Amino acid sequence: MNTQRILLLYAGEYDMKAKDTGEIVKGCTFKYLFFGEKGELLKSHYDQVGGVGYQPAKCTVDFDKRSQVVSAPAIYDAEFIMKVGSDGKPVLVVDTLHYLCDATFGMLEKK
Repeated sequence: MNTQRILLLYAGEYDMKAKDTGEIVKGCTFKYLFFGEKGELLKSHYDQVGGVGYQPAKCTVDFDKRSQVVSAPAIYDAEFIMKVGSDGKPVLVVDTLHYLCDATFGMLEKK
């Protein structure tokens, strides 16, 4: 298993009926950023052209994985596994979360 430290931004569960089949669909969505050991993977980008910043990664997991989330945003050690996506391509998915601490955000002095 591949373990990475992440900043979990969001965890949301869903339990709904599929429109086309009427089948019950349950799961949980995680949105996160790769954090690094001490946050070194999250640094501000400075550029006047093109995209800057980070787009969160997103994965869908079993409904019961929501119980592993203590709080968000927070720092977790996440164990990842590879699964086959609906398009037949490999997808990295969170398998287990280990809570480390809450995350706080503050302002830094302008450079």
